[in-house]
Amino acid sequence: MENRKPLNFAQALRAKPGTATTEATSDDSQLSTIVDSQHATEPASQIPPSSPLSTTPPEIAIRHAPRQAVDSRKKVKADSRKGDRHRGDKVPFNNRLSSETVNRIKHFCVDHGLELQEFAELSAIHFMDSVDSQKIEKPASGLASDERELMILFKTEPSIINLYLQYNPENRWKPADDYEGMRYNGKDGRLIEIGIIQTQFNARFKKINSFKYYTTEIDIALETPLAEETIEIMLKQGRRRWNEATGRNA
Repeated sequence: MENRKPLNFAQALRAKPGTATTEATSDDSQLSTIVDSQHATEPASQIPPSSPLSTTPPEIAIRHAPRQAVDSRKKVKADSRKGDRHRGDKVPFNNRLSSETVNRIKHFCVDHGLELQEFAELSAIHFMDSVDSQKIEKPASGLASDERELMILFKTEPSIINLYLQYNPENRWKPADDYEGMRYNGKDGRLIEIGIIQTQFNARFKKINSFKYYTTEIDIALETPLAEETIEIMLKQGRRRWNEATGRNA
């Protein structure tokens, strides 16, 4: 490259106008080259290319997918609940029991590995089959057939049950009556009858629907110390008054 001498003022005035322009243009080109190189070294933004395959399912799949999904869910739900207590052939059957009975049932189920539903079904079926078989067989023994049935069905002694039904012929002996009556097993039947007759007079011979209503007078008769002769006299007088008031023989 040639070394040029600096121009003096006169020479500068005579210089060609295109020279300065050329120098400025060369400087600008150098700057633009530097900027372009900087842009070239920067990483390009990562924009994923568009997929050549369409992500929209075909119209037939859209139309049939919901039904298939629902059918599969129903099948899974039915299989998961198959055989349990929520099956379609089961119906709810609720009852209210005494706390003592519920505890006995729970302990029995735990000891024998049964569920409460299994216990309810098996015990009900066994109970009904037992009653039906007793009615069909009608065994001949020292006890009457109805007394044998009472001994099978209930825990209260048949003599107490018969006393209740004797003074309440329109009623029937219920499990609630059995719960109250069993605690008088082994007690003097004459005192129990005296308590029943006295309760009937207190109620003015109105219909009594529960054995529990008799327990107050029965307890009084059992707790009162009475001689044998006194018990017999009270029982005869009570029966006579009952016959006169109702026209029925006790």
